[in-house]
Amino acid sequence: MARNKLETVEILRKSEKDLLNEWVKSQLRLTQTHKAQLKEEELREQCREFLQLLIDVFQQNASATPEEAASSQIREFLAGISKSRTAKGFSASETATFGFSLKRPLFGLVREQGNDPEATLNELMSISELLDSLGLWTTEVYQRAREDLINRQQQDMLELIMALSLSSPVF
Repeated sequence: MARNKLETVEILRKSEKDLLNEWVKSQLRLTQTHKAQLKEEELREQCREFLQLLIDVFQQNASATPEEAASSQIREFLAGISKSRTAKGFSASETATFGFSLKRPLFGLVREQGNDPEATLNELMSISELLDSLGLWTTEVYQRAREDLINRQQQDMLELIMALSLSSPVF
């Protein structure tokens, strides 16, 4: 019997606490260099919110493609994560890892609950495509945010140079 997305939603809801714990631990290991900028409580809340948005996507869009399924709400959330991590000095890879790192614990849960290998494989592929699509979106937003940050810094430097040159006497 094929599993549908609503069964996956139930698996996620039933195992949400364990999934969050494993996912947060994984990300804390991956973001060791930014420990001071990203506190565990903040990360846990981001993960919890993302997981809830992901559950909503699965629930509302059972047969959608990854692009259709990724609602503007989940994209806006990831845009906020990307911009925040850009400002904190995270790399594009570290930023995209937020969503990608969910795959291992989530795949494990889905695989454990699967009775039909073909249905389980199809569900894992669907989840993977969605998370990949969202990870790429996160990277695109990161790149735009990084460019904006660099442009602002250049403008600030230019303004500082102009202010200093106007206040300094010319010999």
